[in-house]
Amino acid sequence: MNRTCFQKRDWLLLGGILLTALLLTAALRLFGGDGRVVEIYADGQLAEQIDCRSLTDSRQIEVNGVQVEVSPAGARVLSSVCPDQVCVAAGLLQHSGDMAVCAPQRVVVKLTGTAEDAPDAVVY
Repeated sequence: MNRTCFQKRDWLLLGGILLTALLLTAALRLFGGDGRVVEIYADGQLAEQIDCRSLTDSRQIEVNGVQVEVSPAGARVLSSVCPDQVCVAAGLLQHSGDMAVCAPQRVVVKLTGTAEDAPDAVVY
């Protein structure tokens, strides 16, 4: 038998799946909320709330030994005195629902969106 691994129907199915994934990703990026309000919690209390759209340059804030940088692009944890540095590894928070948690220092950095039609949750 002279048979190839993929037939024409298989390629069409694979192309359809890839196109659907691309469209869903684009829709989440465009309509997924604009995550531009940074909330920084310390010991369960709101310590800072900053609207990124009002910033023209980056701003650094220290809360419980955690250094947070807030800029028009989003927020990131620059450094922490905790040993594992998981909050630093979270990177730049840009979308509504993104968060970085430093459990040993009891600090949470969270982005909240302002769009009314933003999704409740995005799972990766």
